[in-house]
Amino acid sequence: MESWFPSQMDSGNWAVESTKATIQFAVEAIRAVILVNGGAAVAILAFLGNAASKSSSIQLDVVPISAALGHFAFGLAGGVACAAFSYLAQLCYLQNWDRSGRALHATAIISCLAGLVLFLVGVLTASAGFRP
Repeated sequence: MESWFPSQMDSGNWAVESTKATIQFAVEAIRAVILVNGGAAVAILAFLGNAASKSSSIQLDVVPISAALGHFAFGLAGGVACAAFSYLAQLCYLQNWDRSGRALHATAIISCLAGLVLFLVGVLTASAGFRP
């Protein structure tokens, strides 16, 4: 125990590594929101293009499917906004503008969560557009 404790106290690496890991988790969350919403939008467009070119036995209701496309687009925008707000928050923290940094940080989190919610709403909305 004696050899472990002084090495942790002397270096301060734990706080630095913890901060790096937290930032990496945030980056991965932003990427995931952008990827799932962008991928879903592209999949809907490809499906509609394919369905329009072929006669299919599947009945499509275009209104919920197009609404789902809108949800995915706004979810994608939420992910991009999250990345922008995160950048601005870090810029404020570097300038010691902590109050602005915290406000932008909270806005980034809300944008990311909104992107996830919009993805889920888009999936549910798109499923309503398919009828056997």
